[in-house]
Amino acid sequence: MTMTSGRTNTQRSGSRGSRDAGLDLRSTLGEVRQRAPRRLGQWAAAVLFVVIVVLGLLALFQSQSDRVEVLAVTDAVPAGQVIEESDVRSVEVAGVTGAIPATDIDSVVGKRAAAGLVEGQVLTDAALTDELVTLLAYEATRDVRVSTVEIQTPVSPATGVRLDSPKPLVVPILRAGLGMLDGMMRLLPTAEVGFLGMVRNEETLEASTYAERLPDDLSGRQCYVLDPMLATGGTLAAAIRFLTDRGADHITAICLLAAPEGCERLAADLEGLDVPVTVVTAAMDERLNEKGYIVPGLGDAGDRLYGVAG
Repeated sequence: MTMTSGRTNTQRSGSRGSRDAGLDLRSTLGEVRQRAPRRLGQWAAAVLFVVIVVLGLLALFQSQSDRVEVLAVTDAVPAGQVIEESDVRSVEVAGVTGAIPATDIDSVVGKRAAAGLVEGQVLTDAALTDELVTLLAYEATRDVRVSTVEIQTPVSPATGVRLDSPKPLVVPILRAGLGMLDGMMRLLPTAEVGFLGMVRNEETLEASTYAERLPDDLSGRQCYVLDPMLATGGTLAAAIRFLTDRGADHITAICLLAAPEGCERLAADLEGLDVPVTVVTAAMDERLNEKGYIVPGLGDAGDRLYGVAG
């Protein structure tokens, strides 16, 4: 019995040892499994950090290589004040659409600020466009319809004028015409604004309408159409027809540049139209090239103002 008991104790002892070894093995494997995800997470975080640093350095290198010298405002310039050479300076920037190159300083000095310029502001084509459009708007609104109104000044009664009703409608042709809107509204702040989206087919040079935000009835309305470039004349002629078909009875188009071919086509396309049409432009350039662009012109006005969508 003793021997049997001894064997039984030994077997039990061995069985417990095996179970303990099994428990130790499972515990060790559990620790390994717990450590493995933590180590993988640490490795992933390290790799991600390295990738972010490399991308940041590449972006920094790219931005440094894309930096160009442009004009910025040295001291604040109030609206209406003549810009002097000491008011602007050359700075290096990257990614500013339409920024005026430092080499074009002569195109800025001597002009009046159409709006207040703040210290450090980068001068852009849009800022110069505003000034030019305000000057053109002064000429374009000579025949704007007004009505008399009696007012009381601190000294005595007086008779003044205000915009007639219905108010004139300013219609920029998208997208380049949007760059002229601020300069126009600076002179006619209470006018109403509508939008007309037109695109020119670069092969046929014909214009088509892709969007509009205008009243259905324009009866009795004076309309001021904003289109920077009067090139082939097709877009402007189509826009004017669109407005007169809805009842507009007086059209004034404001353009920064025009080409003789465009003016001739505009006159031909609008022949027989029983609505007065006036075109106000800052300059008449030489001609159109084979692609229908004004020569010497300014290039694509929309791209100059807003950049090229990638």
